[in-house]
Amino acid sequence: MADLKLKKVIFGELVLKWIAENDWEIYEDFEVIAFNKVHTIPKGTKTDLASIPKIFHSFIKPSGPYAKAAVWHDDCYRNGRYTRRISDAMFLRAMKDEGVNWRLRHIIH
Repeated sequence: MADLKLKKVIFGELVLKWIAENDWEIYEDFEVIAFNKVHTIPKGTKTDLASIPKIFHSFIKPSGPYAKAAVWHDDCYRNGRYTRRISDAMFLRAMKDEGVNWRLRHIIH
């Protein structure tokens, strides 16, 4: 990951509207600062937050402290903003920056 030169990822406020089961919608534009750029994930974008298999939901919820990182990861990868390799590396870094412990980061990743 060092070759990515990614410094701390900074998230704005994430405001979500629950749609159904594991489906959410971003209710207000969500801003992320990464690679010294401001990226905006627009209002209305759909997300499942962290893609945790339902069988594990009693242990790891999709909406934990890694939710912002998960939304950012999905947007980067889904919209071709970055390659999967870079998106995955940013996901790990963003979870670290959000205070998610090492073990949980690597279980989710």
